[in-house]
Amino acid sequence: MFPDRIERMILDGNMNGKEYYKGAPETSLDDADDAVRSFFVYCAEAGPESCKFAVKGDNAKGVERRYLRLLQKLESAPLVLSDLRLPYPFIITKGIVMGKLYLAAYDPLGNFPPLAAMLAALDRGDAAAFFTPEEYAEAVKDSCSEPSAGGPNPFYNIGEPLQLVTCVDVADRYNIKTVEQYENMVKAQEALSTYGGRKYALQNGGSCIGMSIYPPASQRFEGM
Repeated sequence: MFPDRIERMILDGNMNGKEYYKGAPETSLDDADDAVRSFFVYCAEAGPESCKFAVKGDNAKGVERRYLRLLQKLESAPLVLSDLRLPYPFIITKGIVMGKLYLAAYDPLGNFPPLAAMLAALDRGDAAAFFTPEEYAEAVKDSCSEPSAGGPNPFYNIGEPLQLVTCVDVADRYNIKTVEQYENMVKAQEALSTYGGRKYALQNGGSCIGMSIYPPASQRFEGM
C-alpha cells in the first residue's frame, strides 16, 4: 500500500498475493506433503533409538504405512482421554492426529521427537500420551484460570486477531458464499495435500465466512 515508505523488507513467508487478497488460497499447500513426509524420512533414518515411532530396519515408506494404519484404527475407534483435571474429555480422532503432524512440520527440530513418542503411544492405545507434559500442564492451567482484571486474559486466542486482519485485507472479495462453494474449497484443498488439506481448509479456508467488516476505501489494497 505504501511502497514509498519501504526501503528494506524481510519476507517471512511465501504466499500468492492474488490468492490472498481474494481469500482464495489455491496454491498454499503445493509442498505441504513433502514437508510432512520429511517426518517419515528422518524417523526412519534416526531409527528406534532416536525416533520412537520407527522399527529397526524400516525405511520411510514403512514408517508412513504404520502411520496410515494408526489413522485407520482411530477412524474406526477413536481414543478418549479423560482426566478430572481437564475441562472436558478429549476425543482423539484421525483428523486431530493428522492435524498434529501437519502443524509439527512447521518446527520439525522441536516437534518431531515428541510427535514420534506420541504416535508410538497412540499405536499402543495410550491416549494420555496425546499431550506432552508441558501441553498437559497448560491444558490443566487453562481449565482452572479466570480472567484477571488489568492482567493478560488467559482465554486470549491469537487466531482471532489473525482472522480479523486477514478478512479485512480480503474485504468484500471473499468468494465463498454458499455451502456448496465451501465444500468445493475443502475438496480442492484435500486434493492438493493428503496430509494438510483438511486441516488447512478448516482452519484457513473458511475463516472469512459471515464476516462483513470492511476497511474504508482509503485503506483498501486494490492492486494485483
